[in-house]
Amino acid sequence: MKLTQRDHQILCFLSDQGVATLSQLTQEFFLTEKACRSRLHILLTAKLIESVSVQELRKLSLTAFQKMSDILRVSTAELWKYRLYRLTSALRGKRAGTESLSQLKMWRHQIQLNGVRRFFKESFPNALLLTEFDVQTEWSRYLADCS
Repeated sequence: MKLTQRDHQILCFLSDQGVATLSQLTQEFFLTEKACRSRLHILLTAKLIESVSVQELRKLSLTAFQKMSDILRVSTAELWKYRLYRLTSALRGKRAGTESLSQLKMWRHQIQLNGVRRFFKESFPNALLLTEFDVQTEWSRYLADCS
């Protein structure tokens, strides 16, 4: 299977964000949810990403599970339909920080953060928005240039 440029962008996005919903991936990379599902299926089959049920949050706590319904703006009865996408464990270990961002206890935080990032991208289209990894990389380059 040959990865497309968009596939690389999706994998980088998931590496930076830890997890994302179908809706978030659709908004970021596709025109339709159907196109997004189709491409995600290919990445799932290639074992580059995995899909995890939001129901997994119940293992953490019932409160965490219920708060996710607020974040996704659906009833708790509807949550069983929702899945989160993340890199497979083999890929998560290749980039610092990705493993911790995709852990169960970080899901709510990361999904909320993805929404905030999306808001800022739409509100300030010409602004440079860096992820924590980007900031660390730029800071390291700056320090190297100074020495």
